[in-house]
Amino acid sequence: MITEHEKQQLNELLAAGYNCSQSVMLHFLDRLPLTKEQVLRVAQPFEMGLHQGSMCGALSGGMMVLSLLLPAIPVGSTAESDQQNDARATLYEAMDTLALRFQQAMHACGCEQLLGMNVNEGNNFQHAAEQGLFESVCPRALYAVVDICNDILQHKQNALPG
Repeated sequence: MITEHEKQQLNELLAAGYNCSQSVMLHFLDRLPLTKEQVLRVAQPFEMGLHQGSMCGALSGGMMVLSLLLPAIPVGSTAESDQQNDARATLYEAMDTLALRFQQAMHACGCEQLLGMNVNEGNNFQHAAEQGLFESVCPRALYAVVDICNDILQHKQNALPG
């Protein structure tokens, strides 16, 4: 379960101007093999559903966190190895779990559906801000993603050998 401290941290990241994807990744920064600057650059394009109202930036950030923190898919070989297949299966199972549980919690996975409009069209960004949608919907999306990622990572860590 996400803690009040984690919620406060996520709220502070949003208030500081970080987008949802950046906020999720920054939440896990001490565990990621990236610098803060790298996280900010990598996650920048994922705000507002890839700036098209598609997959929620928080959900995209969660997918990137899982990819970085679960066992890496070995690269460099042209033949599929059991190790590659196992790592890929682990990651894809985790991503599917994140998406399914996020869908259950938020009733949608896309920004356009979550906010009820594509904020990148016309005056919709202003309308969404005036309606308080960014303050009411986006933090809940962040909380859901962090909570689900914490659960997945704890479960996967306990299942790993060694």
